Amino acid sequence: MADIIPKEIRRLYDERVIDNREVTMVDALTEFMPDATLFDMAVGYFYISGFEFVWDVFQVLMEKPNAKLRVLMGNQTSVSTLDVLSAGLSPESAVLDDVAHFEKEHELVLREVARWMQQGRLKVKVYTGEANYFHAKSYLFQEDEYGLKGTAIVGSSNFSKAGLSGNTELNTLSRDNYRSLR
Repeated sequence: MADIIPKEIRRLYDERVIDNREVTMVDALTEFMPDATLFDMAVGYFYISGFEFVWDVFQVLMEKPNAKLRVLMGNQTSVSTLDVLSAGLSPESAVLDDVAHFEKEHELVLREVARWMQQGRLKVKVYTGEANYFHAKSYLFQEDEYGLKGTAIVGSSNFSKAGLSGNTELNTLSRDNYRSLR
């Protein structure tokens, strides 16, 4: 008997549109992350709460011994995310200093993010170009060690709970433009 494909995933492949109404970014991340070895994200707004919202998906990626995650973000973020990424402290120190302000359930996420950064498996860069604002949104799932095969999602979703599931967004899915976006 053939596997039953959920209607959201069938719609994702058929229509290639992720709008957070019929198909959410959470659906797309859940679908493509298991095959990824490298995940690149470029977003105007990046929040640790985005990790919390899709934590299981990122654990699937980071359980792979050589998996990596790279983030290019705009310079707009929350105080707690800024603390984690603070240049003045090691990621671990920033997280540990900030953990006291979070509920117990957030502590695991913060500690893991700090650990990934210390291991060099999570790299975060803040856009500091001449433009006033970094407004790009792309999610790239590399599926082979050479970067020849992958999936790209480009659109309007920032890496926040609302951008991943609540807001009405317009993102498109493509395998054709993956290599040009990497």
